[in-house]
Amino acid sequence: MAGYQPGDGYLEINGRVYALRLTMGALAEAAQRMSALGPAGMAQAMRDLTSGSARTLLACLLRPDLPRDQDADRLAASLPDAEISEAIMRVSEVLQEQLNAQR
Repeated sequence: MAGYQPGDGYLEINGRVYALRLTMGALAEAAQRMSALGPAGMAQAMRDLTSGSARTLLACLLRPDLPRDQDADRLAASLPDAEISEAIMRVSEVLQEQLNAQR
């Protein structure tokens, strides 16, 4: 894992800790892949998450911190739905923490 960056949150998957990188690039990639137009569209997409879109969001937030030889999409696709649900709950917590820190 690369060093801590402002906005990082952490998530454990299969005993390994990953950084959730809440970068503009990661959020823009997620918005594009989820066909969300603008911040309001992304907010709506996040309210309407399906199993597939949750995996997409998770992969986009994990990708900046993964070694080049590890595929974020493959990692997210390999997780059972229960782990995806837990991961998305953690993503929500991290987003809320970051929004509160900006106030």
